[in-house]
Amino acid sequence: MNTITIVGNLVREPEIHYTDNGAVFANFSIADNGFAKGEKTTIFWKVIMFGAAAENFGNEAVKGREYTIKGICTPNTYVDKNGIERHEIGLQAECYKNGRLPKSARTDNQQDTSYKNQHSQGQTKHSYTRK
Repeated sequence: MNTITIVGNLVREPEIHYTDNGAVFANFSIADNGFAKGEKTTIFWKVIMFGAAAENFGNEAVKGREYTIKGICTPNTYVDKNGIERHEIGLQAECYKNGRLPKSARTDNQQDTSYKNQHSQGQTKHSYTRK
């Protein structure tokens, strides 16, 4: 399995789902800005997260906020509305870390310094404050 770490901004509020047997998962998208061949690019990652981390993320996530997401690349093939087979690579998140809040979500003297690391599998939660 290929494990990667991406840093990007939450594109839309997460969708939280519960299965019939009570398992929880969240779907969301992260915009990863970078450069390729000297040009600015944006990659939109479709992310899925499971367990307590998914529920926590769904309750805490802020659209536009920066997040660091670590996970496993997951290939997907689907047929679009025109009948054309498409391929995409998604991310099955193992853990996340909060980053900067968007300016619109900050108060005048708020300095977004707390970070949380949520693990999907072990449900371990680490919190620390950056100075």
